[in-house]
Amino acid sequence: MATANKLQPIPPPLLDRMEVIELPGYTPEEKLRIAMQYLIPRVLDQHGLSSEFLQIPEVEDLLGLFLSFINFMLKDIIALHNCRIMLACEMTFSVFLFS
Repeated sequence: MATANKLQPIPPPLLDRMEVIELPGYTPEEKLRIAMQYLIPRVLDQHGLSSEFLQIPEVEDLLGLFLSFINFMLKDIIALHNCRIMLACEMTFSVFLFS
């Protein structure tokens, strides 16, 4: 018996001999409910804080904010990756020209 988060690193010959059982993770709504019911109260209690002044937006607002943040980060990552490719191409071209 073994566990893994991804199948890609498992060598194909070994994967052929395994029976893979995929278990779905929590949905974003379930994660938020768990945080609201268990995690946030525990952290507040650990730090001696009260939930009296704590305001948490609705699920849709949090999901929208999360998705927009992911889109923003992906655009930056893609732009950085493209810059690295362009820089590598320029360096290769420079070496080729001056060799």
